[in-house]
Amino acid sequence: MHPSFYYPFFLVNLYKQKETPIMSKFVVYISKSGNTKVIAEKIAQVAHYELISLNLMEKKGKGSSGEQAQEEARFMSAIRRCKNAELVFVGTPVIMKQPHPKIAKFVNSVDAKRMAFFITYENDMGFTLKEMKDSAEIRSIRVLGASEYGGLKTGILEQMMDKDKADILIKAEKFALDCLQSI
Repeated sequence: MHPSFYYPFFLVNLYKQKETPIMSKFVVYISKSGNTKVIAEKIAQVAHYELISLNLMEKKGKGSSGEQAQEEARFMSAIRRCKNAELVFVGTPVIMKQPHPKIAKFVNSVDAKRMAFFITYENDMGFTLKEMKDSAEIRSIRVLGASEYGGLKTGILEQMMDKDKADILIKAEKFALDCLQSI
C-alpha cells in the first residue's frame, strides 16, 4: 500500500500549509557615479539580499531603440521580481533635489510589502526621501526607514580613504540592520 494512504488527507494539507514560504528580498538602485552602488552593495551584503541595478546604459543620452527596449525589459523584470517582496531597499542619487526618474517610477509601480529608502547626494537632498516615502505610503506600503549619505562628490566613495569610507559603510550597515529588525 502507498505511504500516503496511512495519513488522513487533512493532516497532509496541514503539513503543507506549515511550509516556510520563500521570502523575496531585494536592494534596487540606480547609480550614476558609483556612490549609490557602493551603499547598495553594502546593504545587500549585510542583509543577504539580492541586488538589482536598474542601470543599463553606460553613456548619457537616450541610447538606441534596442538599448531603450533592454532598459524597459530590465525595469519590468525588477517590478515583477519585487512584487509581494517582504522588503525592498531602494537607492537613488538625488537629481535636481528629486529621486532619479526611474526610481520614482519604480517606487510608484512596485507592490512590495515593505520598503526602505537610501539616497546619495552632494549638496542638497531637497524632498527626495519624503517624496519616496509618501509614494509608498499612499499605496499602503509600510516604510521601515530612510537614510541619507550627503556631501558626496561624484564617484567619491570609490576614491575615499579607508577610514572615511568605513564610517559611511558602517552607517549603511546600521541602517540595514535597523530596518531588518523592524520586520
